[in-house]
Amino acid sequence: MLAAGLALAAVPAAADPFVACVQGQLAELGFDPGAENNRVTYQHWQAWNKMTGNQGDRPPGRLGRLPGLSQRSAVHWCRELATLRPKLARHMPNDQRPVIHAQQGMARTALMVNYRKVRNFFNNSLKMPMASRPGIAVGEDRSSLMLQTRYMLEDLGLPPIDFSAVIEEACSIDGGYAGRAFPGLFIICWEKVEKYDAEWLEASYRWLGPVIAHEYMHLWQAEVSGEFGMLKPNQANWSLAHPLWLIEGAAEMVQEEFAFEMLDEPRASLGELRREAKGSSRSLQEMRLSEVAFDSDNYPLAHFAVRLLAEEHGKAAVFDYWHKLGQGMGWRQAFASSFAMPVETFEAKVERRLQAPLGLGRGKEAGKDKKQ
Repeated sequence: MLAAGLALAAVPAAADPFVACVQGQLAELGFDPGAENNRVTYQHWQAWNKMTGNQGDRPPGRLGRLPGLSQRSAVHWCRELATLRPKLARHMPNDQRPVIHAQQGMARTALMVNYRKVRNFFNNSLKMPMASRPGIAVGEDRSSLMLQTRYMLEDLGLPPIDFSAVIEEACSIDGGYAGRAFPGLFIICWEKVEKYDAEWLEASYRWLGPVIAHEYMHLWQAEVSGEFGMLKPNQANWSLAHPLWLIEGAAEMVQEEFAFEMLDEPRASLGELRREAKGSSRSLQEMRLSEVAFDSDNYPLAHFAVRLLAEEHGKAAVFDYWHKLGQGMGWRQAFASSFAMPVETFEAKVERRLQAPLGLGRGKEAGKDKKQ
């Protein structure tokens, strides 16, 4: 779940991992960026200019749509340069171990194992790498999660952030688990575990991997769209300047894809999602305009709407929406460019679909999609 923004104190100047990443990549490509520096220098820019010039009039793929190299765009160049040559990914901060904090050793093991599965799924199956190194904190109750979150922030080099309200909400669950994501980090509160052992670890693969996939998608959205890095140097702040139903629906779709691909769980059909979506307490328009966290009954509608977009325009179009935001488009322009209609037109279309009589409907809405 995406969480609302919080204030972050000024951070002392520190080594910029994305500038260092681009510098290492340029050097490996044979373009001398000069001595290490915390900021993009003229020599960095010269090396970058030579590199892009060698790609012809327009660099291939998304490289050709990125803004010029700067301090804030370095995160995007770090990520996308690896598409030129996969081994350049070793310079990305994401290639390092994530910052994980949990009180129990077995919990840390579960987080690491499931995180690696999710990261590999994003990199290899979705072809959606992320440059940043995430932070993850887990606790069984408010006090333990507050403590682990504090340790995580320290390891990430961030000053104290007041997550108390978010943690209070996440840990108010009656059993189960709840996740909250911010640009660059996420937290999970789960119910008290009687015994952390090999049996618990094995069972975690069925639920923890999908939870991490959902939250990791929010981190990817933040990085690619510019919430984290180019437009949002403040890591604990979401602008929420685009539809929440699209943000959460895409994370639900990715979570389902992970479970389908990695755990052999069937996908819900559009018909099944539509039946669940009819129980939403809010419409898409209300979720678009809202700045509060979703209620649990809102997720099926968001998921249904994004699955419709993917069915009609392809999953690549759904994911490319965030790339267009990162290239400087406003969210309305990015939506229309990705899906060939204004957001209001699509929301009305979904509403009409929901109001149609329930039944099997069109063929693709019937049954569950299973791996062959």
